[in-house]
Amino acid sequence: GDERIHNVVKELAEAGVVTSVQSDQGREQLKDFREYGALLVRHGLSEADALLALTLNGAKAMLLDDRLGSIDAGKDADLVLLDGHPFDLSADRVERVIVDGVIEHERRAASTSPKTEVGPFSGLSGTLPQGGTFALTGAHLFTMSGEPFTGGVLIVEDGKIQRVEQGGDVASGIPSFELGGRVVVPGFVSARAYPNDWIGDLKWQLQNDEDTDRLTPSMNARFAVDPWFPSFDVIREVGLTAQNVTPGHANLAGGVGVLVKNFGMDLDVMVRREPSASVFSVREDRGEIRELLTRAQDYRASSGAAFDAGLEALGPVLAGEVPAIFHALSQEEIARAIAIAQEFDLRLIISGAVQAHRMAEELARRDVGVILGDTESRLEAIRGGGDGYDLRSPAILQAAGVRVSFYGPSGSRRGMPTGRLGGEPALNAAWAYRNGVPETEALKMVTLNAAQMAGVGDRIGSLEAGKDADFLILEGHPFDYDALPIAVYIDGQLVHER
Repeated sequence: GDERIHNVVKELAEAGVVTSVQSDQGREQLKDFREYGALLVRHGLSEADALLALTLNGAKAMLLDDRLGSIDAGKDADLVLLDGHPFDLSADRVERVIVDGVIEHERRAASTSPKTEVGPFSGLSGTLPQGGTFALTGAHLFTMSGEPFTGGVLIVEDGKIQRVEQGGDVASGIPSFELGGRVVVPGFVSARAYPNDWIGDLKWQLQNDEDTDRLTPSMNARFAVDPWFPSFDVIREVGLTAQNVTPGHANLAGGVGVLVKNFGMDLDVMVRREPSASVFSVREDRGEIRELLTRAQDYRASSGAAFDAGLEALGPVLAGEVPAIFHALSQEEIARAIAIAQEFDLRLIISGAVQAHRMAEELARRDVGVILGDTESRLEAIRGGGDGYDLRSPAILQAAGVRVSFYGPSGSRRGMPTGRLGGEPALNAAWAYRNGVPETEALKMVTLNAAQMAGVGDRIGSLEAGKDADFLILEGHPFDYDALPIAVYIDGQLVHER
């Protein structure tokens, strides 16, 4: 099939087709027209065509363009007042919404603090380093280990970050490349993704579980990861460098996950942590998970028990070597997951977590991580949705001290017309930021927090000496809708250049 991602709206608009987008397909996230317009522009649609697709063209599709969709004398007084660029995703720019001349919505006081100023950027000279030993100078570094700083120097050697500092000299003999003030951030990390996300066929993306049994603790996501899948290319171009790939959440005990780097054709090299987690779902549990874990405890304690692949696979999570990711949405489900984790001394992470914000203090006290999203069987609910959903969940949880990250369905980049909201870590971080999360903490949600949840926070997720050289170079702030990476590095190798 075609390996290239098509921006269908762009291609139709450029061919002269009157093209609009609709809002009845998804849950909360796909109903954000402004962000969806920004996504289309991010991937090549002109801003003018994006605004037409969100306004006048939609009116034409309904044969109402004589009344709606543009600001003309005689038309209905339906207006949106914004305090910034229509596609700026770093803040809620909508101040007022007027329908038929009546104010129907007024924004509450804006709570987002100004983001770090970046640029202007000077011209680049020469070619970017391909790999090996090299230095990047003149960088605006967002390290995740402190506040951003300009004039940064980042030195890479043998796939590792050898030095990160503000200013400083580069030893003679080390090739240097001047970035002219461009932004460097750690490579993005998905705290949880599913094996079939890569296929591109949305039907298959929903089939990530072994449906022959509700208890499949030995199912290993490694054997469903196919380096040939074309989605690896398209997720690298948005800066996703590593993923914690796990089975889905249909089964009570779903199996074990693996942390993979998103480059290469040798799975033995791509897999960096195995197992990375054991996954469970309490949504339909009637005591089966406790019974299974009890049998696994007895199995570990017995020296003469016959080999059991399922019970053997639960050894690392019972020993505290890997976390237990429990899919739970409501407060009641989250409380049940906490009780099981306490009983068996598990390192708990809650995924889904729609109502986790109502338990923020308890989750922080118990050092429970949260992976927001994947709350329905549909990709449109990537950041969350349903009963008790709150746009401020990331901010509430982070303020209480809870480590937060996002479900990251890489296959959503292959959904029509050019991907679906929530499939790009940078836009998820921007969403958290404009809903009240501090800038660095929002970026940590798609970098360091995710890496720590997968047990590799000592290797990836921040720009620090000794860590893997996984990073992105941007001509803009990470939250800017038009700032796709101009370069992506994994293990110090240039794996994507725009």
